[in-house]
Order: sequence, then C-alpha cells, then structure tokens
Amino acid sequence: MPTEVLQEKIAAAIASFKNGKYSESEAHCLNALGFTEPSDRSDKWAAEAFGNLGMAFMSISNFTTAERCLDRCVAVLEKDQSTHPSLLAQLLSNRASCFLAEDKFAEALPLCQQAWKVAEAAGESSDDQRPIFLSNLASAYYKLDRFSEAEQYFRLCVDSAQDILPEDTELLAVSLNNLANCCREQAKYTEALELYKKAMSLFGEADDDHPELAYIRECHDSCIKRM
Repeated sequence: MPTEVLQEKIAAAIASFKNGKYSESEAHCLNALGFTEPSDRSDKWAAEAFGNLGMAFMSISNFTTAERCLDRCVAVLEKDQSTHPSLLAQLLSNRASCFLAEDKFAEALPLCQQAWKVAEAAGESSDDQRPIFLSNLASAYYKLDRFSEAEQYFRLCVDSAQDILPEDTELLAVSLNNLANCCREQAKYTEALELYKKAMSLFGEADDDHPELAYIRECHDSCIKRM
C-alpha cells in the first residue's frame, strides 16, 4: 500500500475531479506527483491511480498534467513483472493517445508500436482492445504520411473490429472509413469508394443524423472529387 500521505493526495485529486473541480484536482494531483518518498516509486496502487487520473485529465484536454500522470504510471508498471501484458499495452496506448490528441505524431509512433508489440504478446487477453491499439498505430503512420504502413495496420484494425461484431458496428464503420481514407491518399479510389459504401451501410435509417455517418459521407464525396 502507498504511504498514507500519498494516498490522501491521490484521493483528494480523484474526489475533486469527480466533483468537477478541475483546477483543485490538478493542484492535488501535482502535489501527489511531487511526492518523493521511496515507496511511491514502486507502488502499483499509486501507479494505477495516476493512470486513471491521466485519462481523466486527458478527457478535459489538460494534456500537460495528463502526460505527467501517464508517464508516472507507465514508468512504474512497465518495470513491475506482475503487470499483465494486456494492461501494459493499454497503458502505453493511453500515453500514445495523449500525443495523438496533441498532434505529436512522431512522439506517438514509438509508443503505438510498443503497445501493439505488447498486445501481440498478450494474446487473446487483449482482443477487445486490439482495434484501438491498431487504430492508434495506423493513425500515427497516416499522419506522418507513411500511407503504405498505415494501410497495413488499418486493414488489421478492420479485421479486429469484425471479430468483435455485433457488439460495436460503429467501431467497424470508423475502421472501414479510416482504411478508405488511406486508400484515397494513395489514389486507390475504386477500393476507397467500396470501403466508404461498406462503412455507410452499417448505419440504419435512424442514424441519418449520426456525426460519424456525416463524416464518412464527407470523406466519400471528397474521394469522388479527387478522381
């Protein structure tokens, strides 16, 4: 268990965030991150709590504090041999997501690569998260204009999304659209249009105003204009 002082600081940060007091929560969090007793360097409980706080701050676009929390989390759990590979892959992917959200694609890429490598080693235990790991990795390549590599992982992402159907058809639609965009950037217009149509077909009549469907239609029309 973490020392009582560190536990109190983390608990205060979590409580403040849940109450919508984000500035107060950040102050408590930074206080906790500054805690330097030796026990906090290897305490799994504290590391996981910082991981949760990191995602919380990322949800309100406070990337500076989110990065510090996630870095602390990964630094501890990456060295903990009891950390399950599927959890470690998720943590690495979360850290990469922070870079992606800030358009720091070169910084995101090695973390995305590492997350996918760990996920592969984790086997079936990471299946539910594989589309996310693959999408992040492919997106990093795509944003760096490395389209052939992006296409490779977008295709794997589509396969992974299909494996978890029918639970999440929207995930598959987004994955198909991402792959279509990648094909479009490589002037593979015929295949891109087919993929856009598949993505749009996953939405029903009740989804006509769905923001993802609107975006896919926009991408589809953009592809036609390029042909």
